[in-house]
Order: sequence, then structure tokens, then C-alpha cells
Amino acid sequence: MENTKLITHLKKICIAVFFTFSPIGFTQAQIAEKIDFEQFKNFSVNSQITIVELVSLDSNWEFLKESLGSPISEDCKEGDSFMGIEPHCSYTYDGLKINYTSVGNGVELSSIKINNDSAHIMFENVELHVGDSISKLAPLFPEAYENRGQIETNHLIRLNIAGSVANISFHYNPVDKKITEIRFVQVLT
Repeated sequence: MENTKLITHLKKICIAVFFTFSPIGFTQAQIAEKIDFEQFKNFSVNSQITIVELVSLDSNWEFLKESLGSPISEDCKEGDSFMGIEPHCSYTYDGLKINYTSVGNGVELSSIKINNDSAHIMFENVELHVGDSISKLAPLFPEAYENRGQIETNHLIRLNIAGSVANISFHYNPVDKKITEIRFVQVLT
């Protein structure tokens, strides 16, 4: 029993180290704007479902499909365990991929990735698309916009969600200053 607790604890440490030193890590030099939970509740995907609803979906795949429609592809499996992480379900829509993973506390949202202008994030009645100018973010997130920049090979504007281990990032091309990808990522516990 004690060994199981130790192994679980070590797995969590390995996951935290992975995210700390990965390009989407949370402890990079760039200063991210902190948004509170009330602000976070205002983010939705395709103006159909909030990120908070996606986080608390609790494997209700039918609600996901009712909200966003039928995915182009759906990949649900138990998978092989790697460091205690088991792939669970990925849903791919045009320009949008939503990933859920199981790490021992049940199935949790691990990431949302928007990579073309067919999908969008909505915040306070403003649609944010791949291809938009990053200047569109300046009035919404002035601190993050001011502190935008390069982390490893990525140029991004990042928002940390206060009280959590999650962030939203807007990747952009440094030449034309256009958004190239929008991501939500959270460290799973």
C-alpha cells in the first residue's frame, strides 16, 4: 500500500517536471497575465460550450457532442499506462482538438488546441480566431499582451488561470503578428 502511494507521488512529480520544462511549461521567464476564475468562466469554444463545462464534463461525451456537434474523429481508449497517464478520449473537429486523459483521479480535460480559423475561442463577446492580429488581444489582456514574447521556439501571449495549474496561450507569428494557434492546457493531478 505504501509503495502504491509513493509511485503515485513520483508519477505526479514526473508530470510536473515534464510540464515545467516543456515549451508549454508554466515556469518560463515570460510573465503571464493572471486571470481569476470569474474571467476564466467567460471563455467558450465556438460560442457553444465554456471551457469550464469542458473541464467538468465528467465523461459526458453526449453533452460534448450536443454542444459542438459530431466530431470528424473520435478516439477513445484505455491505452497503455505511461507514467500513470492513460490516454482516454480525443475529439477532433475542423480546426479544433479536445483531449481528455486519465491520471488516477478520473478522466480530466488535458488540452484544447485550435489550429485554423474554422474554430474559435470567445471571451466577453469577442471571437478570437487563428489568423487574427494579436492586437485584438491588447484591450482584453493588456498585461499579457505587453509581456508577449518568445519562449523557446514559440512566440506567445499567455494567461495563467489563478488558483489552478492551467493556462491559455495564443501562439503567433512574430513577422506578421497573426495568431497561429490557441491552446488551453492544464497539468493533471
